Amino acid sequence: MITKKLKVHIVGSGCDRRLLDSGQLSQYFKLNHCLLTSSAGSADYIVISTCAMSDVQELTSLKLIKKFKKYNGKLIIHGCLPHIAPESLKKLNTNLQIGSKDLHSIDQYFPEFKVKYVDVPRVSGLHPDRPLIDKFVNKFNLSADFFYTCYTAAKFKLKNIHTTLHPRIRKGTYLKISSGCPEQCSYCAIKKAVGNLKSIPIKTCLDNYQELLNKGHSNFILLGDNTGSYGMDIDSSFKEILEKMSEVDRAFKVTWTISELHPRFAILFEEEMLKYINAGKIIEICVPIQSGCDRVLNLMSRSYRSVDIRRTLQHFRLASNTLKLNTDIIVGFPTETDDEFVATTKLVTDVKFNQVQIFKYSQRTGTTAANTLENKTVADKEIIKRFKIAMKAFDKQHISYTYQ
Repeated sequence: MITKKLKVHIVGSGCDRRLLDSGQLSQYFKLNHCLLTSSAGSADYIVISTCAMSDVQELTSLKLIKKFKKYNGKLIIHGCLPHIAPESLKKLNTNLQIGSKDLHSIDQYFPEFKVKYVDVPRVSGLHPDRPLIDKFVNKFNLSADFFYTCYTAAKFKLKNIHTTLHPRIRKGTYLKISSGCPEQCSYCAIKKAVGNLKSIPIKTCLDNYQELLNKGHSNFILLGDNTGSYGMDIDSSFKEILEKMSEVDRAFKVTWTISELHPRFAILFEEEMLKYINAGKIIEICVPIQSGCDRVLNLMSRSYRSVDIRRTLQHFRLASNTLKLNTDIIVGFPTETDDEFVATTKLVTDVKFNQVQIFKYSQRTGTTAANTLENKTVADKEIIKRFKIAMKAFDKQHISYTYQ
């Protein structure tokens, strides 16, 4: 008796961590002899990655789900939406849901599969993101926010023709070393989705690294929801894994990109990082500073001072004139003043970041900031005014940026 192969259509969306999850799910279905199809119309299952970092991203994810509900395939929703906005998702009557921290539970939907999710070898490449035109149509709305999102995206692409528009997708081989986050940032709802820090055992990371080196890979992106926190839960550290990786790759010529390095770990491991920057091994780092004002950083529950991260990043910059530094900043955090946001733009220009992702503050239900500062939000017109201040400052210094 010939058994019909299940057809699965996977929709990649969100940051590089979620696209890597989609890649892992793709491998899961392949190993269980499913047919991955580019046609949603012919699929038995449609697997959709979602983002809910902001209210805009939540609405965009919900619109994406509605788009695929018209097909006959059963929808499986994963990513951040199931944990961050379960009530919104409930209204769409999508019963098959998996949070980012619970991807292993996909086995419950496919009890007949021989290969379980935890046994799937780790992937090192991202699942393709959705086409730009698809994103544009899905996100379309008549607003100043939408205009500046499109405007900065087009401007960025013109200045960086060979760089992907998605600020979190890079060319190279992804090496995931952890998931989850130990921080308690007051504005962030993502922790609901990713959970507490869960470091991958160091031997597993090193074995994976050795295997990729043996296959000829040389440009690595070290990835986690909070990469610098690696090892805090397993009696290790970010410093240790970098040292151990350097022992493994001593016969190879490699480069590292460090993704999602929380500023407090950049400061803590400055000496170690400088060693690899000076050697030309670390070629790119993303350090999300969020604000350059200590009062705002304190309200955000960000555990560092602006003077310390400025000093550390300037040391990084002086160590290599080819090092690429990227960051995220938030505009319009509740009670933030014009002068305080100018302090943020000054920190960006002082460090001479190569690329900045500017996020409009989004009040997420259940976060500390939403609970304590709900009546002190900054007006949209004020946020746009501050964004224009940032544009002027960054254009003057030839710093690339996008707005969301």
